[in-house]
Amino acid sequence: MVAWILARPARPRQPYLAAVLGDAAACERHLNDIPDSLRRHCTIEARAEVSFPCFAAQDQAGIRCLSEAEVMTELTQANSARKDGEWCYVNLYRLTAEYVPHKPGTDYMGILPHWHIDNGLLDIIERGGLAALWRAAE
Repeated sequence: MVAWILARPARPRQPYLAAVLGDAAACERHLNDIPDSLRRHCTIEARAEVSFPCFAAQDQAGIRCLSEAEVMTELTQANSARKDGEWCYVNLYRLTAEYVPHKPGTDYMGILPHWHIDNGLLDIIERGGLAALWRAAE
């Protein structure tokens, strides 16, 4: 199981992951550490069928946690309906373990290994699979 706290602060901020943990009960406990002013803008979501390692996908549809197979399905669909060279299909974050920012409720998603999936990265994934993204960074 993977559970996460999704923070949806007042505009102009974008939604972000305030934590990703192994179960919803741990998210409930962590939620109590988030300042009241932000806590009311947070929700807990969970997927029993997804486990670490997994991915957080952020695009026009929002943020969701996906298995590697689900990511590949979405990227295959994107690859079959390509847009212009500047288009970012999804921001993809790799979660190999629980993610909890040092300061509860803050947006530290940028420290997670992530990629802005465009046509160039779709080509790399098509040739070398999804793991080609983090193998290139090692």
